[in-house]
Amino acid sequence: IQMKKKYTLDFKSMIQTRESTGFTRKIKRVPFIWCYQTNVPNQWTPYDESSIDILEKVLQSDRFEVTLSPYKVNLKEMQQINTKTGKKRCVIRMPKLHHQDVGSTHKSMMGSKIKELEMKEKNNCEIPQPHQKVASIHEPLLGSKKITEPEIKEESKETLEKIQRCEALTGWKPFVFEKEECPICLSGYTDSNPGKILPCSHHFHPFCLAGCLNYNSITCPNCRAIYGLKTGDQPDGTMTVNVLDARLLPLEGYPLSISTIELQFKFPSGIQASNHPNPGQPYKGTVRVAYLPGDAKGLQVLEMLKVAWERKVLFKIGSSVTTGMDNRVVFNGVHLKTKTHGGSTNYGYPDDDYFNRVTAELASKGIFPS
Repeated sequence: IQMKKKYTLDFKSMIQTRESTGFTRKIKRVPFIWCYQTNVPNQWTPYDESSIDILEKVLQSDRFEVTLSPYKVNLKEMQQINTKTGKKRCVIRMPKLHHQDVGSTHKSMMGSKIKELEMKEKNNCEIPQPHQKVASIHEPLLGSKKITEPEIKEESKETLEKIQRCEALTGWKPFVFEKEECPICLSGYTDSNPGKILPCSHHFHPFCLAGCLNYNSITCPNCRAIYGLKTGDQPDGTMTVNVLDARLLPLEGYPLSISTIELQFKFPSGIQASNHPNPGQPYKGTVRVAYLPGDAKGLQVLEMLKVAWERKVLFKIGSSVTTGMDNRVVFNGVHLKTKTHGGSTNYGYPDDDYFNRVTAELASKGIFPS
């Protein structure tokens, strides 16, 4: 690709060359993540990897709305809408910056842009649309493109293996309706690029669905039905459960007659394995303490959290949402109460809707009440 002024970019060697001097620099493509606004002011939570992949493909297509059940995400309005309650949250697209590789100017630029978006979020979520030139860090990178049929034909061995695993997990069937299109890439089905229908009645291209494969399970992007046993890459650590007298450690909003359940999660620092984001690099451990009431709902969630821990989906190695530091042990989409008081905005109790939310978050990991 030849740029309008001064530089030529070679994406095979990932080298930028200045035409006037011949001076070269290495270039890299920064991946993007999508986040949604939480109940806590100025806090954003990343979508899971399969949802981010879907949102990126929709952004590069001619349509700007996608269903991530039970939500609809509108990329023109930059809003996530709960189809059951009608509640709206703002969404944002930002570079997944690597702390050790990115200069302070770029980080400052991203910080100011997020601040601008957070200010606009207070005004009815009037976030700039994806196709507007807000800042270069929010524009699709050079070379990004919509998936086309020729590209799908050139499937790698790894992708073919993923497709075979998807078929084994889902037992999908051929899908032949010519007027329908894949909801991930928004392209139609052809003889050379056929569709497959899952038992949940949703259909996709095999190539597109392979991107949603997660180890031993796959999640339908439409209804979130899970096929197989969903496991994660949580690093080694310990989970300890203590039942305490509420008179010694009360939870705000609960009577003293109900005990307090204390959960301690300890992760030592270590070296990332092959299934982690940056194999061979060190990661920093952490200690987390969370609380549940000892009533029926609390005990039910406790059993679900034990299953999540065993399946290694409760934590992961990633970037801290609060500090921006990379290679940290962080929560993996299941929010725990880390304080005994202060309400939902302070990660504590009381919070009337907490058990509905955490149960839904665990269900997205394939874990349900027994």
